[in-house]
Amino acid sequence: MGPTKELILHIGRSKTGTSSLQHYLSNNRAALVARGICYPKTGCGNGVAHHEIARACCNLGLFGPKLRALRAAFEEEVAPFDRLILSSENFQQVLLAHRLLYFFGDSGAWPNEVLKHYVFPSKRIRPYRITSICYLREYLEYASSSYAQNVQNSNQTRNLTQYCKKHFRRPLSKFVDLWKRFSDDAIFVGYDRRKLFQQDVVADFFNRIDVPPMAPVTETDANPSISGNLLAFKLLVNRNVPHTRDLYRAFRDLALLDARYRGRMFVSDALSAALRKRGRNYNARLEQLVGQVEERSFENGNRFDASQWKHDMECFLDHPNLSKLKDRPEIFRTLANDAAKLVPQ
Repeated sequence: MGPTKELILHIGRSKTGTSSLQHYLSNNRAALVARGICYPKTGCGNGVAHHEIARACCNLGLFGPKLRALRAAFEEEVAPFDRLILSSENFQQVLLAHRLLYFFGDSGAWPNEVLKHYVFPSKRIRPYRITSICYLREYLEYASSSYAQNVQNSNQTRNLTQYCKKHFRRPLSKFVDLWKRFSDDAIFVGYDRRKLFQQDVVADFFNRIDVPPMAPVTETDANPSISGNLLAFKLLVNRNVPHTRDLYRAFRDLALLDARYRGRMFVSDALSAALRKRGRNYNARLEQLVGQVEERSFENGNRFDASQWKHDMECFLDHPNLSKLKDRPEIFRTLANDAAKLVPQ
C-alpha cells in the first residue's frame, strides 16, 4: 500500500514568479486549510517561503539536532493533513539527495550506497507521494534575471559574462535528473507567461495541482529585476559600499518608480549569441523537457541612458536609505561614461 499523503514541492526556479506564488500561498493559508491543504509555517522563517527547510536539505554537513528538530516540528504541524504544499526556490541548490531523503523519506528507488549515509538507525519509508513542480526559463532569460537579482541582493561586481561563467557551470541535466529520481512525479514547465494558464504563474500552478484558486489572482511582480540606470547604479554602489538589507529594500522601492529601472536589461545580439553558445546544452535539455524554446532578443531591454544619469542619480540618492551616499564622491560624482561601462552592452 502506497503513501496516503500528497506533498507538492514547488522548487522554483528563481525569477519565475516564485515570490508572487509564495505570497499568494502564505496570504491564503486559512483558505487552503479549509480545503484540507496545509501550507506549513514550519521552516518558513519569513512567513512566506520554506527557505529554512530548503537550506537544511542543501547542507552537506552531518545530520545534527537542528535538522532533527526541524523535521519533527514539520511532521507535527502537517500530521492532520493529507495534502501539503511547500515552496522555496532554494531547493534548486540541492546537489545531493541525502538530506532530501532524510527529511522526506525514501521511495525505494535509491541504492544502498546512498542510503548508507543516513545517520538514523533504519531506512525511513516515505510517508508522502511527492510531486515536484519547477518552472524553467530559457538560458539567457534565466541568467540575466538571476544576474540582476544577485547584483541587487549582494556585493556582486562581475559583469554578465563573468557571472555566467561562475554561476552556470552545473548542467541542467544533473538538476533535472536528481529531482526526477527523488520525486514520484516531476513536472517541468517552460516559463513563458504567454503560454501559462491564464498567462499567470499563480493560476498555472493551481491548475496543475487541480485546485481552484482561493482568491482572485492579480498580476503582480513582487520581486522585479533591476535594469538600466538602476542596475548600473547598484553595481557602482557594490564597488564602494557593503551590501545590507536596507540597501536591498531601497533598490526594490526604486525599481517600482519607473519602468526604465526594472525588467529586461539590454544585451546586444552579439553578446546574447555568445552567451547562448555557452549555454547551448542547457537550452537543448530544456527543449527536451518543455518543447520548443524561443530565444528572444534583448536589444529592446532597458539600456544605460547617459542623458538621464544625472537626473536618475539625484532620484536614487533621495531615497532615505541611500541619502548618506551623497557624501561619497566616488559614487555621487561618477560620470555617465564611467557608469555606462558597468552594465551589459
